[in-house]
Amino acid sequence: MEAFNNATLLRGATMTTMLNSMAIPERKPERRVYPVNETPQEREAKKTMVITDPNEFVRESVACLFEERFGFEIVAQTSRASEAIPAIEEFKPSLYVLDIELPRRSGIELVHELRRRGILVPTIVLTHIADRHTCDSAINSGALAYLLKSDPVDEFKECFGSMKRGRPHISKSLQTGHYLDSRPRLAGNHSNDPLEPLSPREREVFHLLADGLQNSQIAKKLFISPRTVETHRARVVRKLGLKTNGEIIRFAIKNGLSMV
Repeated sequence: MEAFNNATLLRGATMTTMLNSMAIPERKPERRVYPVNETPQEREAKKTMVITDPNEFVRESVACLFEERFGFEIVAQTSRASEAIPAIEEFKPSLYVLDIELPRRSGIELVHELRRRGILVPTIVLTHIADRHTCDSAINSGALAYLLKSDPVDEFKECFGSMKRGRPHISKSLQTGHYLDSRPRLAGNHSNDPLEPLSPREREVFHLLADGLQNSQIAKKLFISPRTVETHRARVVRKLGLKTNGEIIRFAIKNGLSMV
């Protein structure tokens, strides 16, 4: 591809520049599948990737970049959180890239849901949201990297190195504090994560309550006592300003925390 053969363009280029300058090849299906005759061993040996972003242009551009520059095979593209988990479970990619702003459910909650289900795919959040609080929420939820779409393309190389060592990689722009999200926020809201006040265990209890489970069922699932579940539940409703399990379910749906 001409855009990738141009060394001048690549040198010092940013994600935004690359996305706006690349010619996008025709790709009709949103999902790709492996060749029928490919063995599971051959699949595991490949560098494969799933992308989730609501914008088709961004998905295709990121796909081109990771294929041509970094040698990944894009096995699935999805636009919604509800499509992402089935795709990841089916293809078991070696890398997952997603945006935070998704329909109905935030990318942060999607990352948390993957970890809750025991799906430990290395994950990069690639977003326009240049806010350190949001970045911290994403990393705490299980993402291994948080990059901005305005970051230099070469930062991906450093990102991959950090991820191989099991270390989170945060955009240098956020590390130096040059970026702040300028969008207005509600008073007291320092993040796009509505569950920010909760601890990891309280998050787990919240999601199980939102799924309609009773205290005894949650206790068995988390291998804790019903009394401990009730303690966590009391903290959840107090921190979120809720009262009943019905309010927890409605809160989950309203804030895009439910797969319903």
